[in-house]
Formats: sequence, structure tokens, C-alpha cells
Amino acid sequence: LNLTRVKGGRLRPKFIFTDARTLIEDVVLAYRSLSIQKGLSIINEIPPGSCIYADYKLLYEVLANLVSNAIKFSKKGGTIRLFLPEGEASVVAVADTGVGIEETRIEDIFKFEEKTSTLGTCGEIGTGFGLPLADEIMKAHRGRLYVESEVGKGSIFYVTLPQLKPQVLIVDDEEMVRESLMAVLNDLGAEFIQADSGESALEVLKQNRPHLIITDIMMPGMGGFGLLKVLKKEAGTADIPVI
Repeated sequence: LNLTRVKGGRLRPKFIFTDARTLIEDVVLAYRSLSIQKGLSIINEIPPGSCIYADYKLLYEVLANLVSNAIKFSKKGGTIRLFLPEGEASVVAVADTGVGIEETRIEDIFKFEEKTSTLGTCGEIGTGFGLPLADEIMKAHRGRLYVESEVGKGSIFYVTLPQLKPQVLIVDDEEMVRESLMAVLNDLGAEFIQADSGESALEVLKQNRPHLIITDIMMPGMGGFGLLKVLKKEAGTADIPVI
């Protein structure tokens, strides 16, 4: 189904900020029994609180494909590691100690038109569509999928994503409250914009589309519920989460 969506240009990621470690844990859990059957270790080295901006389900599909392939092409006693390369906050790497990929085949493994599926170390059969689909998903994310590999020693696949900070609109008529919230958001690595009323928030939203709105309820003029009512009526703001 996703292959059909890709070819029809209908694969549109629904971006959210999510914890990379939590997503990886979901992938590891799904493939743990298979890795145990082959005598492999899967290690999640992603630090807690590692924030990434992606479509959770689609990125899960990419990483699940990479982990599945790593299991497929690794031998008993091998190790699969998922980690963030040093200094690369928006890159997730999947490394294995498997059979590796010949340099002449690396470009073709991401192409739909090239049949590159090979048997796994225990005779596992693949479709040859997994990596091309994963590559298309990353392009739809405005990101990239690439690999470094050495025959007989293993491969490292890199999943690169847009590096983006969460932007929050704070709406409150009390400056002290806005400053307190901005201090908390700053510690979380977020950016912020501010407004002192519902009306001024709507003006701000004409030029900015934040990822989250935090609003007071009681304010002079338009209060929080009045602002929420307007936001939910407008197509451009209806899906922005509001606290």
C-alpha cells in the first residue's frame, strides 16, 4: 500500500516531535524475539529525551526495515546497534556486524527498478522493495538515507532528518507568567514567541505557525476559550495543539 502511495506522490508525512529512544524501543521490542532466534544482540544506545521531528509511523517503518535487514544479514553472535552519531542530533544510525554490501551494489539497493534482494544468512527471502520504500519515505521527510559498508565486517545505515527546534506561542496578559514559561521552554531547547491577548495571538499567527500554543484562559478582550474557538474554525490553525 505504501509503495502505491509513493509512486502516486501521496506519501505525505505528518510531522510531530517525538522521543527517538521511545521510537527505537518500539522497534527493538518488535524484533527482539527474531534476533534471539538467530543469536543476535540488539542494543539501543539512543539517549533518553532525544527529540526528533518526523512522522512516527513512517519513521518506524524505515527503522524496522533497517533492523529487519540487519538481523537477516547477520550471523549468530552478531550485534546490532542503534545510536546517534556524535554531534548529529537529527541522525539515527543502525549498525550491524553482518556480511556487508559490495560497493558496486550500494547505489542499486535504493532503486525500485533494480532487483537487489538476496537471501539472508539463514536463507531468509526478501522482496527487494524495503530499502527503496525507506529511501522514498526519507525523501518525503526532506531527509536522507545512506549507508557505509564493508564486505565481511558489516554496515551502518544513516537516517537523517530535518533539524528543527519546537516553536511555542505563549499567550498571557501577565508578563511575569510569560517569562516563567519562556525560562522552562528555553531549558527544553524550544523557541518561543509571545502575545498578551487572544487578539494579538491571532495577529502573530498570520506570520507564524508554531508547533504548540500555551494560552491563559482569563485575559482582557479575547480570552483563551475565545481564541481556541477561532483557531479550530481556521484550516491553517485547527490542528495546532493547544494547552
